[in-house]
Amino acid sequence: MEHHHHHHHHHTHGATDLKEMKTAFWLNLSFTIVEFIGGLFTNSFAIVADAFHDLGDSIALGIGIWLEKYAKKKPSVTFTFGYKRFSLLSACVLSTILIVGSVAMMVKSVENFFNPHEVLSSGMILLAVLGVFINGLAFWRLSKQESKHKANSRAMLLHFLEDVLGWVAVLIGAVVIYFTGWYWIDAVLSFGIALFILYNAIPNLFSVFKIFLQMAPAKIDVQLLLEKLRSVEKVQEIHRLYVWTEDGDSHIATLHALVSEENLSKSDAIREEIKKILNENHIHNTTIQIESIKCCE
Repeated sequence: MEHHHHHHHHHTHGATDLKEMKTAFWLNLSFTIVEFIGGLFTNSFAIVADAFHDLGDSIALGIGIWLEKYAKKKPSVTFTFGYKRFSLLSACVLSTILIVGSVAMMVKSVENFFNPHEVLSSGMILLAVLGVFINGLAFWRLSKQESKHKANSRAMLLHFLEDVLGWVAVLIGAVVIYFTGWYWIDAVLSFGIALFILYNAIPNLFSVFKIFLQMAPAKIDVQLLLEKLRSVEKVQEIHRLYVWTEDGDSHIATLHALVSEENLSKSDAIREEIKKILNENHIHNTTIQIESIKCCE
């Protein structure tokens, strides 16, 4: 009964998260259209390029929402662990788009630095203020999520952080251009922001790869865990301890505990003690096999 209640509680948060993601998606898509029109009006290639970048963001967010919904499906005969890792696939796609977009932005920034062209700076200032507000709102809404620590949500938050910082740079650049006519400033700022996003997106992608490669969760010290499990009363040895994570949030462990022949009757108490230690380490999906030390000699 208790387990069912916990699952329902998580599902409610999941529905809220999905709602926030959809809001962020529509905000992003609407503003992309505004950007295309505004970029052509102000003759600012930086804004038009950012509109293409935001269009990519919108597509990635759409994929993210679809995969996040898919990840909540119940386990099936073919996907016995369930579909939680589909949200990781989404994080992988989002992070890759971020990396590719940042590199493209850096290349374009270098070109713009050496070949600056005249832009309508007053129009850029208005668009930049709107950009900071819209993307800031999307970032704030997503950051309120219960599961913001999950890989998929982290990648999405990075997208909006990139956009907010990008528009702050455009705003600063446009104000300076308005007063000085130094068109190259925008190129310098956009290059710096692209570099910052790259610095954040690459580790995010690697953390997804680690989960796919079945690495033990970074927050769990497996050696220390093993020592704690071995110290359980009546346990002689622990072997075949496997610890991994489904999606960076739900952790799993399987192990064999060896006990003496006369202690086999106390298997249930030993199992409960082991489960308690695993739960303290945020591992709630466990398979514990109690074996007689005789059978393994």
